[in-house]
Amino acid sequence: MIHPNSAEAFHYLEGTGKISAGHELAMRMIVRYGPGTSGEIIAVATRQGYSVPGLWKRFSELKQMGLIEEIEDRRCAVSGRTAAVLKACGKPTQGELFQ
Repeated sequence: MIHPNSAEAFHYLEGTGKISAGHELAMRMIVRYGPGTSGEIIAVATRQGYSVPGLWKRFSELKQMGLIEEIEDRRCAVSGRTAAVLKACGKPTQGELFQ
C-alpha cells in the first residue's frame, strides 16, 4: 500500500510537470512490486509485461525528488549482489521542484 503522503506528493509534482511518464511508471512499479531492489522490481515488472528500458534511471530521479527512499541494503534475489531496497516514502524535496 502506498503511504498517503507519497500519493499526495506524487500528484502534486505531476501537476507541476516535473513527473514524466517514465517517472509515473517507475513509481507505480515501486508501489505495486516493492519494497524491493531495483533489479527485483524491474524483473517482476518485466514478467508482468511492462516495457522497462531505463527504469532504473527513473528510480534514481524519484529518489532525488524525495518520493522513494532506500530502507536497507540486502542481497538482491536477481543479481545476487548487495543492493538497496527501495520503497515509496512521499517526502518531496524542497527547491526547484516546487517553483
